[in-house]
Amino acid sequence: MHGRGSAGSLWRHRDFMLLWSGHTVSLFGSQISWIALPMVAVAGLRATTFEVAVLGAMSTLPALVVSLPAGVLADRHRRRRLMIACDAGSALAMASVPIVAVAGRVTMAQLYAVTLVVGALGVVFGTAAGSLTPVLLGGDRLTDANAKMNTARGLAEMAGPSVGGFLVGLVGAARAVAADALSYAVSAAPWRRCACGSRSPSAPRTAGASSGRSPRGCGSCSPSRCCACSPSPGRSAPCCCAGSARCGCCTSCGSWAGAPGRPGSSTA
Repeated sequence: MHGRGSAGSLWRHRDFMLLWSGHTVSLFGSQISWIALPMVAVAGLRATTFEVAVLGAMSTLPALVVSLPAGVLADRHRRRRLMIACDAGSALAMASVPIVAVAGRVTMAQLYAVTLVVGALGVVFGTAAGSLTPVLLGGDRLTDANAKMNTARGLAEMAGPSVGGFLVGLVGAARAVAADALSYAVSAAPWRRCACGSRSPSAPRTAGASSGRSPRGCGSCSPSRCCACSPSPGRSAPCCCAGSARCGCCTSCGSWAGAPGRPGSSTA
């Protein structure tokens, strides 16, 4: 599944740039909240050292508990929708802090809950994004893609806390958390334009796929030109993913060459 500009530099690969840009914005937002949430607890709630330590532990707990279920979710559900849902849920959770802070009703219990929810959704998002990259680019470009992803992570870890501290000093800790909520919303927006990950990886294949038959098509897999299934019986339904048994467009309408009784079957 290649977006526009798949040849040459990954900077010209449309779908990868959507992945990279959303990932980078989200990382910077997370680094801001890493500074801002403890400051909400200390400055706004007069939290003890133990309570702040528990808040920090809450941010690492989801990685230990949610990693295995996250892999199952990423395998059984459409990755793009899963990632959008994770970003939207994280945005809502983070936005609850500045909203409640306006009424002066923020509690440590809320901060613990927000940290756990955002951490769990972040694990699911990261698992889905990591498993999407090989599908998006193919194995021969993974090294370059991982290098660019790690560069974004390194920049966020270096500059993010400084930006977070500046925002806390400028607008206050609770309002600085709103910047993280906004970053999750910005991260989710590009995925609505991305065609990648639109099909569940573990969706069942048709009989043609399981018997080793190749789908009829034009030689490339592009979900935007996917499987114009014909409503008229007996007519061939063109499919765009020749030679790929993994493509969802062929499996969705069953137009496998040589599969008897299917729209795209060969009767010669």
